[in-house]
Amino acid sequence: MKKTTYLFGLASGVALACSWKFLVKEGVKIGVKAGRQIKKVSEQALEDLEDASNEAMHELAEEDLGTGR
Repeated sequence: MKKTTYLFGLASGVALACSWKFLVKEGVKIGVKAGRQIKKVSEQALEDLEDASNEAMHELAEEDLGTGR
């Protein structure tokens, strides 16, 4: 194997390693951002469900009081 071929292979390997690290890092950042957004949406949905449940229970209690129970 020629020395220049070896050096070219080594240089391309280093360049590839650097770009893979960048791609992996960016992928992790995107995943974390998506996870944070999903958490926000989930928290809002749970809050809305809790509010609807509380309103329904309040209305049922009012209906029970209105019928004399």
